[in-house]
Amino acid sequence: MTDPRASGYRAHHLIFETSNTLPVEVQLRTRSMHIWAETVEGFSHDLHMNLKQDGEGVMFEFLKVVAEIYWCRESGAPVTDELRTLYNELLVEAKDFMKKQML
Repeated sequence: MTDPRASGYRAHHLIFETSNTLPVEVQLRTRSMHIWAETVEGFSHDLHMNLKQDGEGVMFEFLKVVAEIYWCRESGAPVTDELRTLYNELLVEAKDFMKKQML
């Protein structure tokens, strides 16, 4: 998926109706994007934030960079030095944020 949400979320959602008109949703995403989405949902729950849909702040930015790194690795694109630097900077900020939130 080449057009992610602002959060970095990448998946295709297909909705089908069964014979009894019960809708069934199928999500198509890579293993890395599944792990990322589960992680985001866990942080969203713990922090009482919706980081997959709409977010702001350090956790949103950090998880967006993680999604971009996953995408680079899966697509064969290089993870740039700029992206690595941003990841490392945001990791420090995200850890600090989590410590404050979990106290």
